[in-house]
Amino acid sequence: GVAAGNAFGSCGAGSPSVSAPVGQSLPNTGPTGQNYPLTHAGLQLPQRAESLDPNAVRGVFPKGKGVWMFGGPNVEEKLQLCLANDVHWIAVMTINQAKTPTRVTSLDLLKKYGEAFLSKGIYVYHWGWPEPGKDEEFVNTIITNALQSGASGVIADPEAPYERLGAEGAYQAAFKSGQLLINECKRNGLLSGFTSYGALAVPTFAFAKRDRWYRGYQGVDMCFPQVYGGNGHYKSLWPRTNFDYWT
Repeated sequence: GVAAGNAFGSCGAGSPSVSAPVGQSLPNTGPTGQNYPLTHAGLQLPQRAESLDPNAVRGVFPKGKGVWMFGGPNVEEKLQLCLANDVHWIAVMTINQAKTPTRVTSLDLLKKYGEAFLSKGIYVYHWGWPEPGKDEEFVNTIITNALQSGASGVIADPEAPYERLGAEGAYQAAFKSGQLLINECKRNGLLSGFTSYGALAVPTFAFAKRDRWYRGYQGVDMCFPQVYGGNGHYKSLWPRTNFDYWT
């Protein structure tokens, strides 16, 4: 249930991720700036089902290659691109509390993603940016939409707004938000997930003491370390460094 980005761009902008068993280190995937096929890293992709039953996908862990996306109306175009690149799951942005007012992807559009991708055997997850102090809005929105559109789970991506609270404040805010998300996901049979900046060793994200706020999400079902660089490239040590740091 732990996944690491495969360095094709920034989180939310369509960057593939690849999952690996918990506790298993990811291999060195190559020199800076080069994108290798997943088979180069010795990872075997699962066989994708021809289609998925929307009533049987809740709580299923992501396996294989995944893509993060902001959403948008071009569902069919994205579906065909994912099919052509052997994608097994997608994460669609549902809620962005960094915007004022909060930006929420319409349920009708999320249903279109669910119907289109599940019909081709691709699992769907929802992700969003939470803001401190808006926990109930974030959790209620992302879970309600997930339950009504065929998603298997939801993923929170807390970033700079938490860091600005300082180490202890960030932890307290993240703990409140994270535990609410975890508990509500359990109550509704959804997977809870967490993603955020990579390991402290990654110089492009030089935030201090971020591990304190990460701990607020302990207990989630799945984690997604971000390992890309600010220019979309990555160093060969980043996937392993991030994976080891997060585990």
